[in-house]
Amino acid sequence: MSPAEKKRSYFRQSETQEFIRGFLLNELLKRCKTNPRYSLRSFAKRIGMSPGMLSQVLKSKRNLSEKLAQRVSRSLDFKLPLGAAESLQFNRLLGDHFRVITDWYNFAILELLSIKGTDADPKAIAKTLHISPAEAQTAIACLARLGLIEQTKEGSWHNVSGHNTVLDDESVADARRLQQIQILKKALEALENVPIAHRDQSSMILAVDRKLLPEARRRLTKMRRELTQFLQSQGETNDVYCLSFSYFPLTTLFEAEEPNARKHH
Repeated sequence: MSPAEKKRSYFRQSETQEFIRGFLLNELLKRCKTNPRYSLRSFAKRIGMSPGMLSQVLKSKRNLSEKLAQRVSRSLDFKLPLGAAESLQFNRLLGDHFRVITDWYNFAILELLSIKGTDADPKAIAKTLHISPAEAQTAIACLARLGLIEQTKEGSWHNVSGHNTVLDDESVADARRLQQIQILKKALEALENVPIAHRDQSSMILAVDRKLLPEARRRLTKMRRELTQFLQSQGETNDVYCLSFSYFPLTTLFEAEEPNARKHH
């Protein structure tokens, strides 16, 4: 096979198309987060494509030709790695896993798709969760690549992941920290905007014995699981809530015994 034929074969591979599609989705999402008024139409104009064609590409209804892919790479100043497709897929999945853990709405979309009768259109999901259509579309594509959701013959999406949890692992520590920052921001929004009949936000300040904290963590984990099972086993689900538990010191007394405790874990 000649070099030119190898190149054409590379661009026909589904892994290559998904890599480019994922890059475009991420780039669009990044611009929308920077400028909430930024649109798919603006992005299409930036990369020299029609809005309709870009929409089809992002929805996996159309692939990019070699010529078009090269034009996009030049307009966005990124290089297409002409390496093994398996390497592209592995790197993309690593990014997908990190993204799912980082952004709160990925888990919210999974739970939303578990509710019977949910409109799985990205625009409808965006409106329900108060996120942008670009964020909804990027999340759906990411969850699909990870095999957490599947599309029916009718074109709707459904959750096939079961119950989800994130383990305490160093490889996802930064993602978990970023997610918790987002959750705390959502809690503040709820405190201001959600009627008290639809939320419960309370806290208690008390002196404790730090030696008992590991047992407190174990009890919280058990209570979280039991409460989750209770809320999801009494009939059909019809809404998506966030259950958030935390404990943290209000003093710096622990630093005397643990000089490195301020480091992020």
